[in-house]
Amino acid sequence: EKRHIVDAFSFELNMVQEAAIREKILNELLANTADELAQRVSANIAIPVARRNPQGITPEANIPASKPKKGALQSSAALSMDKPSPGIKGRKIAILAADGVDGKQIVDFKNTVVAQGALCEVIAAHAGIIRPQNGKDIPIDKPAPNAPSVVYDAVFIPGGHESVAALKESALAITFLREAYMHAKPIAAFGEGLQLLDVAELGRDDEPDGISIEEGVITALNGNFAPFVQAFIEALMQHRFYERQML
Repeated sequence: EKRHIVDAFSFELNMVQEAAIREKILNELLANTADELAQRVSANIAIPVARRNPQGITPEANIPASKPKKGALQSSAALSMDKPSPGIKGRKIAILAADGVDGKQIVDFKNTVVAQGALCEVIAAHAGIIRPQNGKDIPIDKPAPNAPSVVYDAVFIPGGHESVAALKESALAITFLREAYMHAKPIAAFGEGLQLLDVAELGRDDEPDGISIEEGVITALNGNFAPFVQAFIEALMQHRFYERQML
């Protein structure tokens, strides 16, 4: 969770071209918030943390972090992102798919999570519809170029040989999946959908006859679909998996 916050500040400050502004945020905001935060961001943005002394402020890198005051609050459950939620209402889920997808999986998945208040969007290479291997045509909610991974809380890859074969050739689909993994978001794949995890080089442990749950990555080669979706919902309630080894 600390790494997530450090990375967020570092990313935004490195977007700022004016060094004076980066220095001001680092030394007037972050340095007065937490020494560790300032030092770790400093290393990422090439701006030294300034030491305050009677003669003024002197830039000096690698200042040892001060000890917390006795009785100081070390953590806050109210502020923490790393805690389970009572439900998935308001969570936004991306479904990556193409022609030949298992339409029943998409329908069953959407019916289950939408009933609990989540929002699902089917993402494909272009606008229009997907022609599944079974069932009715599926409307595409967002074409891939207009669906950045950062606006979704989780991702599901359904089965279907033709669909997964197309996704495996899509740089946008692979990038979407890698970004979701890097940001510690829940990822679920069923049946042939597991092949996309392999192409994206995301580690997974298979359970031949059941559901595998590994640091927020939920997979199943086959079997009952309902327990698989329930396992995904439980992961979505956790929100993020910061113990995951980042790419």
